[in-house]
Amino acid sequence: MREITKRHALKPDAQAFDEIRIVTVPRYKTSGLSGDEWRISGKIQLMRKGKVIYEESMANVDNCVYA
Repeated sequence: MREITKRHALKPDAQAFDEIRIVTVPRYKTSGLSGDEWRISGKIQLMRKGKVIYEESMANVDNCVYA
């Protein structure tokens, strides 16, 4: 069971996050039809005080940059 934490509202001039990371996620795809190859997807992480508050995986790094 997940622990419930008390959340406080941010001040009007505060930033919701203080660090943005865009990370590449390589994986090796095996296929008998199209052949084996490396594929690279992207992951965007929004962080506040050293903790990830939002994370989303996307098809490539370009999509992370323009999201």
